[in-house]
Amino acid sequence: MAGTNYASVNWFFFARTHVNSLDLSGQEASERSGLLGYRWWALADVRQTDKVVLPVGLADLTARLLYGDQLPEPVQLPWR
Repeated sequence: MAGTNYASVNWFFFARTHVNSLDLSGQEASERSGLLGYRWWALADVRQTDKVVLPVGLADLTARLLYGDQLPEPVQLPWR
């Protein structure tokens, strides 16, 4: 909702799959209302877009994971 501030904690998970569809049926109405849409991005597109991609550093972290880096613990990335 425009003009409303929200505090939230966001978790991202890295997974490899052969399925390219999402099942959003488990979302609550409030979750669905805040979702404008979704799409799959190629890593090169994330790096080259003029849109804001948050959290900061997501493309670099994704590249590390795609190339086999195994992180021993969760990574915290900044939102600004």
